[in-house]
Amino acid sequence: MTTPEISVVIPVYRSEEIVPHLCKALKEALSAYSYEIILVNDRSPDGSWKAIRCEAEKDTRVVGLNLRVNVGQDRAIMAA
Repeated sequence: MTTPEISVVIPVYRSEEIVPHLCKALKEALSAYSYEIILVNDRSPDGSWKAIRCEAEKDTRVVGLNLRVNVGQDRAIMAA
């Protein structure tokens, strides 16, 4: 795999239903580029991690990171 031109890092918390729509919109917007989407599950209590894993299984440009504890938006971004 080549190094992506663009890396999009998104902290995810209570966003189970939004993750698939977000990935679809990002893929459409970035289709002209080499990119990766890094979704960081900030220990969300809903099914966000499952949604992230599902997107990552469908597309190797989507990467999931599952944090052990909730660290907040800024630290979740920095973790990626």
